[in-house]
Amino acid sequence: MRCFFADLAAVKTVEILELNRKTIDRYYNIFREKILHYSYKELEKVSGEIEVDESYFEARRVRGKHGRGAAGKTPVFGLFKKRWKST
Repeated sequence: MRCFFADLAAVKTVEILELNRKTIDRYYNIFREKILHYSYKELEKVSGEIEVDESYFEARRVRGKHGRGAAGKTPVFGLFKKRWKST
C-alpha cells in the first residue's frame, strides 16, 4: 500500500518488494477498485450543481519544462458543491 500511495509505478514496486509483477498488478487493481467504489458512494451524496477544479502543488522549476510537464508537481482534483444559483 505504501508504494501505491507514494505513486510508485508497479515496475518500481516489483523491484523494491521483490514480488511477482502479476501479484503487484493484482493488488494495485484492488486498491483502484476500492477507491473507485468509495468515490461512487461519496458522489451519490452530491446533488445539484457542482464545480470541478484541479491544481498542482510543490512545483520545482526545471529548465525547459513548463506547466504540467514540470517535475515534482502533485496534482489535486476537487469537486465543490455550489451554494449559489447561477443565472
